[in-house]
Amino acid sequence: MSRNEQWVTASKGALASLKYSDSISFDKVTIALREAYDSASRNDSVRAANILEGLVNSIKSSNERGYLKQVFAEYTNLHDKSEAQKIQLSAVSDNCRVLKPIDGIQYHKISGEAFDQAVSCSSYLLSRQQDPNKLIIEVDGVLSDLKFREDSSNRFEESLKEVARYIGFLSQRPEEEFRKGPDVLWKIGELKYLVIEAKNEAFVDTISKGYCNQLNGSCNWFEEKYDYTCAYTPVMVHKSNVYEYAASPKQGSRIITEEKLDAFCKSVRGFIKSIASSNRMSDPAAIRESLISYKLRSSDFLDHYSVPYRVRNSS
Repeated sequence: MSRNEQWVTASKGALASLKYSDSISFDKVTIALREAYDSASRNDSVRAANILEGLVNSIKSSNERGYLKQVFAEYTNLHDKSEAQKIQLSAVSDNCRVLKPIDGIQYHKISGEAFDQAVSCSSYLLSRQQDPNKLIIEVDGVLSDLKFREDSSNRFEESLKEVARYIGFLSQRPEEEFRKGPDVLWKIGELKYLVIEAKNEAFVDTISKGYCNQLNGSCNWFEEKYDYTCAYTPVMVHKSNVYEYAASPKQGSRIITEEKLDAFCKSVRGFIKSIASSNRMSDPAAIRESLISYKLRSSDFLDHYSVPYRVRNSS
């Protein structure tokens, strides 16, 4: 390949100004993992597990802690299978994407206690980013996955869970995290929830009976897990708001169509920019005003970003 002299000169100029530290530093996680591996390779799994236990207790990030607990469980399993399963169960509570223990995991309800949407929103935004510009970029990345396209259901569902938190709601992916329940569950107010099935890979002009039954089944799951004081609305994300004739949707169900999804994403973008541009992420009062302006309160969501369903007649 030919070498462009200007690029070579620019590259050398940039490298010439670099200064390397004389001190040597090593990542504690890397060192601990290597020491544990060496101990296990000498058939000392107890020491390997002890090393990982000490490391796990020093990690603040829940996702990283969950992964390291899984490694801890792997070494423990070499000498105590029962204890290893307990550790793996603990790992899942920190990081839902690690392996599940043999006996499975129990569902943890989204708390039913009262919360203030604006305060919850402020707390979450500050936990994500202190830099307003980075927050705008981060949220835009989440919203970019909320599209109707093929081979994208997992990213869509994760983004649908995440975007709820940026506007002050609480959320889960029960089917992904607990192997049962709806694709996404939002808590949008005190004892108020949205049970959501996301079909962003569907491009037909009617909602099938199978999809309808899936949403109905998720509603049954909700009624089993949450008591009668909790109210919920069944929600289907689909290009169409028309069920096929054979379907039997629950009364009050709502549909988030492509048009409504785009409108929601536009409102979230506007909301985040309005808060971030004036650096008011720590001001619940300002957030509350902006939530009202962009119609993102729990009382606004279904009216503005979903439509009623209808069932196709037999003819």
